[in-house]
Amino acid sequence: MLAPVEPIYLDFGRRLRAARRKAQLTQEALGKRVDLSRTSITNIEQGNQHVGLHLLYDLAKAVGVRPVELLPDERPASSTAPSLDQVLGGMRRTDRAKVVREIERLSAEDKEHVLRLVAQQAGMEPGHDQG
Repeated sequence: MLAPVEPIYLDFGRRLRAARRKAQLTQEALGKRVDLSRTSITNIEQGNQHVGLHLLYDLAKAVGVRPVELLPDERPASSTAPSLDQVLGGMRRTDRAKVVREIERLSAEDKEHVLRLVAQQAGMEPGHDQG
């Protein structure tokens, strides 16, 4: 089972993806600039791969932004919404990947709302009447 994706890395990944696209770079081209594979860039953009400070600076330089522009404003307070992994854990891998891509395009607030609704329907949150 996949490890839960932390919101701070999802936000960082979204910011990196936006900066990369604005710089008109493919994931492969960005990877070459920072000596990473395209798969690593994909994982970073999806929040699945953590980034050290040295790489933060390299990525920012490669996409033409200041490092601070890639950082989330602040770490979100612990959420009561379940993780993507918890909500989607029972899905086939290919279907889960499609859903994750769509959910990751949402704002953090909308994402949390969607996860709560799905979890409630699945009986994963208090307040859901399974009767």
